[in-house]
This record gives sequence, structure tokens and C-alpha cells, in this order.
Amino acid sequence: MPIEVHYDPSSNTLFGRVIGDPMPDEIVASFERVRAMGTIPVDADIIWDMRAMDFTALSIERLRDIVKRRKKLNTYRADCASAYVVLGPPEERMIRLMIAVSVGIQRREAIFRSMDQAKSWLHDLKTQQAQ
Repeated sequence: MPIEVHYDPSSNTLFGRVIGDPMPDEIVASFERVRAMGTIPVDADIIWDMRAMDFTALSIERLRDIVKRRKKLNTYRADCASAYVVLGPPEERMIRLMIAVSVGIQRREAIFRSMDQAKSWLHDLKTQQAQ
């Protein structure tokens, strides 16, 4: 499966690992399966591990399609944060472009090079919200 998703209740965080070159339908289907379980709070934050993703086939048309579907999925979610873990500058630029064209999605988002950095950022956000 090109997208693996699991939920960690202790941190209220979804983890999505993208492998290869998933189609937009596969991205949506993975989250529909998780949502259908009914056990994940709508305010769960998410860390996208995109280090195994093949960015070479990601055209602007496919990016627009992903954003369109992302907006639809956003109607199911409360205010939450999204962290993206990528390998390097080329992948980071593609994620920045996706964030830039995601007008209308109100979410805190950041890009990192390691899972530890992403987890730390989410932890810090949750700590700030609790104060």
C-alpha cells in the first residue's frame, strides 16, 4: 500500500507514511478508512512522513487535484496541525507549493527533515495550547 496510516492515542497524532507515487484517490481512501473506524478524534494532529515518496511524478495538475481533495477532507477535521517530513530541498519546495495553493485550509503546517523535529514541534504546539 502506498500510504500507511496509524493513530497514536497517547499523543493524539495520526502518522501517515507515503511510499512511492500514490494517486490522489489512494491518499483520500487511506484517510476515509481511518475516519470510518470512528476512534480517532477530529482534532488529531498529523505527521506526514514523505521521505519514501517519489516526488518526480508530482505535476502541478496532480498537486492541484490533491489540494482539491484535501479541502474536502478538511471539512471532517477540527483545527489541527500538520507536519511534513521530507528528505531535502526539492521535496520541501513541492510541499511549500502545496501549502501555498491550499487557500482556505486553516491549519498550522511546518516542514522538517526528521521525525524527531516534527514530533517536537507538535509537542511544543500542544504545550502552548494547554497554557
